[in-house]
Amino acid sequence: MATDRQKIFKGIQYLAMSLIVIVIAIYLISFSFINKIYTLTGLGVIAMFTAIYLIFKGINTVVKGFFDGNK
Repeated sequence: MATDRQKIFKGIQYLAMSLIVIVIAIYLISFSFINKIYTLTGLGVIAMFTAIYLIFKGINTVVKGFFDGNK
């Protein structure tokens, strides 16, 4: 069973991007509630869903890199 290092690295990149998006989303949501600018809450929620998507995509890519290698 061979591992595909490029797929694993791509999955780790997705996970790193999701970490950045999570921090931005938390900041947007906190800032919007403190300053009562509720349109930023919507952007924060959209950013959180984007982060969740990136996490699932990253984990899926890493798992495929470990287990789908038929070389």
